[in-house]
Amino acid sequence: MGMGAKLGVTAAVAAAVFAVDLMVPGGYAVGALYVVPLVLVHVLRCSAGWCMPTVALVSSALLLLDPVLGTSGTDQQLTYVNRGFSLLALWSVAGLVEVSRRRTLQVSEAQATAGTLFDAALEAAPDAMLVVDQGAKVRAANASALALFRYSREQLLGKALAELVVERRVEVGGLASVMGAPQGTPRAGNGGGLGGPLVGVRGDKSEVAVEATTSFLERDGERFTVHALRDITDKRRLEERLLSSQRMESIGRLAGGVAHDFNNLLAVIMSYGRFVADALDAEHPARGDVDEVLAAAERAAGLTRQLLAFSRRQVVKPLRLRSSTLVSDMEKMLRRLLGSDIELMTSCSTEEGLIEIDPAQLEQVILNLVINARDAMPKGGRITVEIGNATLDQAYCDSHPDVLAGEYVMLAVSDTGVGMTEAVRLRVFEPFFTTKAPGAGTGLGLATVYGIVKQANGHIWVYSEPGRGSTFKAYFPRVGGAPDALVATRHAPAQGGSETILLVEDEAPLRRVAVRVLKRAGYNVLEAGNGLDALAKVETGVKVDLLITDVVMPMMGGRELVAKLRERDPDLAVLYVSGYTENAIVHHGVLDPDIIFLQKPFQPDELLRHARLVLDGSGRNRKAPG
Repeated sequence: MGMGAKLGVTAAVAAAVFAVDLMVPGGYAVGALYVVPLVLVHVLRCSAGWCMPTVALVSSALLLLDPVLGTSGTDQQLTYVNRGFSLLALWSVAGLVEVSRRRTLQVSEAQATAGTLFDAALEAAPDAMLVVDQGAKVRAANASALALFRYSREQLLGKALAELVVERRVEVGGLASVMGAPQGTPRAGNGGGLGGPLVGVRGDKSEVAVEATTSFLERDGERFTVHALRDITDKRRLEERLLSSQRMESIGRLAGGVAHDFNNLLAVIMSYGRFVADALDAEHPARGDVDEVLAAAERAAGLTRQLLAFSRRQVVKPLRLRSSTLVSDMEKMLRRLLGSDIELMTSCSTEEGLIEIDPAQLEQVILNLVINARDAMPKGGRITVEIGNATLDQAYCDSHPDVLAGEYVMLAVSDTGVGMTEAVRLRVFEPFFTTKAPGAGTGLGLATVYGIVKQANGHIWVYSEPGRGSTFKAYFPRVGGAPDALVATRHAPAQGGSETILLVEDEAPLRRVAVRVLKRAGYNVLEAGNGLDALAKVETGVKVDLLITDVVMPMMGGRELVAKLRERDPDLAVLYVSGYTENAIVHHGVLDPDIIFLQKPFQPDELLRHARLVLDGSGRNRKAPG
C-alpha cells in the first residue's frame, strides 16, 4: 500500500471518530477514540517523519473542536478539562508510537545497511561465489566468479553448473596424475555439493584446478546452493614441485647406494683386468678382448661417477672463483664441439660475484648444458651462455620450496631448439630419463648437472615451450672474499717403494687386489679386514709408514681408526679410500682439510700414485681430521 492510500485510510478513520464524537455524548471514553488514528498510522507503517505529528495535530484539533460544534446537553458535560486529559493521553500515545516508529526505522536502516555491506563483501570476496538453484542453474555470481570463469555476468547467469565445474583432476604442470576417472558433472551427493578433485572450465575452454565449499540457504520458500570456489592452480603447482623434489631426493639416495656398491665391484674388475693386460703381450690374441673389458669397465665407472654427482656424494674441493673465467677458458673448446652450424654467444656481467664450487664440476655443468642445447638443435641454431648477478626474493622462493632467498650468481644456457613439453620439462633432471633415441644418450647428463648444482647449495630451473627453445638457469650462492688461485692438476708417475703400509678394507676381493698392487710395487703390506683387526696388527710393535683405510666399515670406521693410531704415532700418513663417505671425512661433499682421498673405483696406477704422494709428504696429513 502506498503512502497516499495509507493517509487516506487514516483520514477516513479520523473522520469516523469525529462523527461518532459529535453524535454520541460521552466523556473520556469518546475522547479516547482519537488514539485510533495514531495506532493505525503505526500499524500501516507510515515511515515518513511528518506522518505521526500531522495525524496527532489533526486528532487534537478534532478533539478540541467537538465541544464547540456539539449542541446536546450531554455534550456540555464534557468540559475542556476533560478534553485536556484526553489530549494529554493522545499525545502520550503519539509519543510512544513515534518512538516505536523511529526504533523500527533504525532497525530497518541497519538491516538495509548490513545487507548492502554483506552484498558488497560477497561481491568483493576473493573466492568465486556461485548461487545455484534447484535446477542446477547459476542464479547469482560475484566478481571473482566472473574472473575465474572468464564470462560476463550476463553470460554466466543461467548457465548450468555442470558446464562450469567437472569432477576430475586437472593436469597441473603437465603431470598426468589423475586421481579418479572423469565424471563430467558435479557430484550430486550430499545435497548437491561438489566433490573433488575439481576442474573449472572457463569461457575460453581452458581449465583450472579448483576446490569448493558448499552451503545452503532458503529464500522465499526456494532452496539454493552456494558454492565457494577457489583457484588452487598455484597450490597444486607448488605441491607438484615439492613432490618432484622429494622424488629426486629419493632417487638420489637410491642411486648413491647403488653407485657405492657397484664401485667396489668395478675396482676389482678393473684391477684384475689390468693384471691380465700387463701379463699379455700387445700381439696376444686375448689382449684386445681384455682391453675391451677395461674400456667397458671405465665407461661403467663414468656412469657411477655421474650417479654420485646426481646424488651429491662426489668428493669435491670447492674454490672461490668467477664462473666467467671458466667460460672464457672453455669457449674455444666449446666452439669446436658445436660445429659450424651452431652459433655460440657469451654474455658475462662486469660486476659478476664470486661463487664457491669445484672448478672441475662447474666445467662439467657448462659442458653438459651446452651439449644438451646442441642436441636440441639438429638443424643448427644459436646457444647463448649468460652469467650475471641475481637476487631471488621471497616471492620466488614461495613458488620454489627448495630455494632460500638471497644473492646469487646466475649461469644461464639458452638455445633456439625444439623445446620441450611441460611433462618432459618436469622430468628432465631425473637420471636415465631421455627423449633421445635408444643408444643416443645415457640420460645422466642433466641429472649430473642437477646434482652438482645442488651440492653447491644452488638451484636450477628450466624454462621451455615446444618449438621455442629452452633456457636452463643455474643459481649459485654469491660469496665474499678474493678468488682462489686455480692450480692445474699434476699427475705424478706411479712409483713403488719399500715402506710398510697397513691396508684396511672390509671388502675381501678389493683388499686382495690392493695388496697385490702394492706388493708388486715393492711395499711391505699388512692387511686388515676392519678397524679392530688393524689395531691388533699395530699392537705387535710394527712400524707403519702409511695407513690406507676405507672410510665406512663395520665395528670401527676409518676416521675413528686414524684417531686411535695417531695417539701412538702423530706423524702417521693416511690415505682414505671410499666410494662415498657420508660425512665421515666429507661434509656435504666437501673434503675436510689435510685429507688425501682416493675415489673408488680406481686403477692400480692411481693407487700407487696416491700412496707415493702421501709418503713423499706433498699430500701428507699430519693431524687427525677434526
